[in-house]
Amino acid sequence: MTQVTAPGTDPDAVRGIEQRGTEENPLLGRKSDKVRGNKISGISERKQKTARGRQRLAKGDGILAGRKPSQMPALNTLNAKTCK
Repeated sequence: MTQVTAPGTDPDAVRGIEQRGTEENPLLGRKSDKVRGNKISGISERKQKTARGRQRLAKGDGILAGRKPSQMPALNTLNAKTCK
């Protein structure tokens, strides 16, 4: 998975984008075919129907602006030296 949101992006928007990403590709995470680390499973169907779930999806959709997460431009890869 490639980072497509800038540091400091609203966490609810990020969750919405993650959900849209899991709809596009059900297995997100490092290496995607064999996930190491945390597997991103998105927002449960039950929680998507709540006010907060709908808000997260709406904020994510606002950033995506009609694109799929895979169509978003990737941010430069960060490394320990640039994160000081």
